[in-house]
Amino acid sequence: MKETISTKIIKWFYGIHGPLDEYRRNEFNRIGNNIAIFLLSINPWC
Repeated sequence: MKETISTKIIKWFYGIHGPLDEYRRNEFNRIGNNIAIFLLSINPWC
């Protein structure tokens, strides 16, 4: 199966050399969403 661009970026950013399974992908998405919500909540221009 061919990797998508987002999968390649996630693997590069986190230094993953093996396959990116569903559990890891969901954890990275959860962490990224929490960081985005936090950053948007402290941004005074929104």
